[in-house]
Amino acid sequence: MGRVVSHAGARVPAIERTAIERAEARLAEATERAERLVQDAEREAARITDEARAAAARDALVRTHAVDDEVRHLRATEQDALIDLALRIGAELARDAILADASVVRVLVADALSKLPDAAAASIRLHPDDAAALDDLRVSPDPSLARGDVVVASRVGRIDATFATRVDAIRSAIVATMARRT
Repeated sequence: MGRVVSHAGARVPAIERTAIERAEARLAEATERAERLVQDAEREAARITDEARAAAARDALVRTHAVDDEVRHLRATEQDALIDLALRIGAELARDAILADASVVRVLVADALSKLPDAAAASIRLHPDDAAALDDLRVSPDPSLARGDVVVASRVGRIDATFATRVDAIRSAIVATMARRT
């Protein structure tokens, strides 16, 4: 048997002690390397996690903008539908008033004439039924016009007070008001 030495409180041959020391050194080196690998892996995991969080945040932002755009579109569509409904109801009520009372057309004619400086020389075109109801005015019956439509023309200009034009003007005013509110 070779030389015997004491190692960690035990008596072992010297050759074994050298092997044990080498094994312990390799174990320490392997442990150090493993710790470095674990630290590198933890840093890489943290970097990947940060990148994933950033990508998720960008994706969430993109989705949020898409949802916001969709909500704005739905609100605009809903708003347009409500405006159309209100105008249709108003138009029906106005038409009923025109059919029930010829003086309504007289007011529309007076309003159109007030917009022309040379109203006395203006020509007035109305639907034949409206023209017959206003026989005290110099009007020309025009079957191409609907009940309640008024068209006044003079040398200075032309006033289109047809029902469709008036409804379009109301629609434009409502849309402009709504746009200023947003």
